[in-house]
Amino acid sequence: MGRDITLEELKLIELDMVKYLDGMCRKHNIHYYMVGGTLLGAVRHKGFIPWDDDIDVAMPRMEFEKLQSVMSEEKGFYKIQFYNNTQGYGYPFPKMIDTRTTLIDYKAGTGKEKTSVYIDIFLYDGMGKTLMAAEARYWFLKALKRMVFLSKRNFKMESLGKTLLFSVPWGVCHLIGVDRLNKLYNYFAGRKAFHKTEIVACAAGRYGRGELFPREVFEKTIDLPFEDTVLPAPIEYKKYLRSIYGDFMTLPPVEKRVSNHTSEEWWNDRERVDK
Repeated sequence: MGRDITLEELKLIELDMVKYLDGMCRKHNIHYYMVGGTLLGAVRHKGFIPWDDDIDVAMPRMEFEKLQSVMSEEKGFYKIQFYNNTQGYGYPFPKMIDTRTTLIDYKAGTGKEKTSVYIDIFLYDGMGKTLMAAEARYWFLKALKRMVFLSKRNFKMESLGKTLLFSVPWGVCHLIGVDRLNKLYNYFAGRKAFHKTEIVACAAGRYGRGELFPREVFEKTIDLPFEDTVLPAPIEYKKYLRSIYGDFMTLPPVEKRVSNHTSEEWWNDRERVDK
């Protein structure tokens, strides 16, 4: 099928969406900040990474609960999508979506995941008062997160070896079901409040142990330029970026400056043309 939203147009849709999110958060005093490639892009490129096309933000779980509450009263086309309002939702973290659009994701092993153009909202939770306690909790939650993803995967994976290795866990996860697993992950993730532990993390992220941080990294924010606006970054954003990316100001080799885009998108009110 063809896609009538170009990558450049996709960036503009996401930029409008994060501007709306920023306005809502500032209006209602909701604490959030850029993370991941979005923060890296803001620091290194003052906007999107040229070969990237998504936006990642994060906030403490209790701040997200405030956001979801105020967003439920809004009548516009931006909505919050999460396990607690979307049956069969296959991600352990929420998204803000533009309901005027449709997005089909073809990530390897997952089949077709249908949603709308979105920005990811990663939730930070308390991990523990000591590094040992925090690591134990983090890896427990990471295992639950992987079960959520596994429950949405196809049985046939990228290789025969991987298919055989995960055949039993796959069957167990599908038997339990994505809705129960997502509820279970978020129940345990939310048991320790962000503001009541020394070490925090988003266990639903993809960067591993490097995502464990002292709480003060995220407690305050500083505005940084992002395209034609400014968005909040963690006050200790350089410490965050070094932990995730290492030498974050050095560009990767040319051959690695490629998009991980695996989806196609279109406007719902436009006729699509198959190609």
